[in-house]
Amino acid sequence: MSKQILKSWAKMRLGWYFLVLGFLGSLSWFSMSSCGNAAKEEAEQKRINDSIAEAIRQDSIRQADSLAQAAIEQARLDSIAKAKQDSIEKAKNQNQNNYKPKPPMTKYGVPKDMYKD
Repeated sequence: MSKQILKSWAKMRLGWYFLVLGFLGSLSWFSMSSCGNAAKEEAEQKRINDSIAEAIRQDSIRQADSLAQAAIEQARLDSIAKAKQDSIEKAKNQNQNNYKPKPPMTKYGVPKDMYKD
């Protein structure tokens, strides 16, 4: 009876051995298959990060361009306002009568009161 128990015990141990070996083999198989995908996933993540960085860069360029356009437009409006103000001041200065008439002249350009005695 003891030989029969040892045989069954050996078969049972052998069964557990193959079961554990099979489990470890499949576990390593799945872990190796996921390692192969890591490079693809890493490349995909790098591509996504690059596209996000490019989008952020384009957005900052667009914002800088819009700020520059706004500054140019503001400078243009300031220039127009200054030109209007200058023309108004010039018109005010022209309306002031700075003309001083010369003394009356004769026909030949000699002042009339030159020969008064």
